[in-house]
Amino acid sequence: MIYIINEYLKNEYSLIPINSEKEPYVYWKSFQYKKAITEDVFDWYNIFCDVNIGIVTGNISKLAVIDVDDLNLLPELEELLQEIKETTRVRTRRGYHYYFSLNGDYVKSTNNLFGKRLELKSN
Repeated sequence: MIYIINEYLKNEYSLIPINSEKEPYVYWKSFQYKKAITEDVFDWYNIFCDVNIGIVTGNISKLAVIDVDDLNLLPELEELLQEIKETTRVRTRRGYHYYFSLNGDYVKSTNNLFGKRLELKSN
């Protein structure tokens, strides 16, 4: 886990402590504007039991994520967004997270991407 956290920090992601249900242990909205310092991130392991690390999406981390829980929507999403086949993909309990770099553009989050039950997690 230390290796992964160091990679996240190297990529300058804004991090928060979360539990196994992806609920934050701290008020996370402030981390949309200010990143935790390295010492705080590692201290979370002493403060919270069974801590996981979440990445705050949006401009602070220069990252947007498409959350696909309904795998039946994948073929249509691949047709609408060709880049999805080439980006980083992580398996989740119900589907996949697809990661995209933001280049300073403001991208608003939505629960209805392309009019489908797809979540776009960003600002």
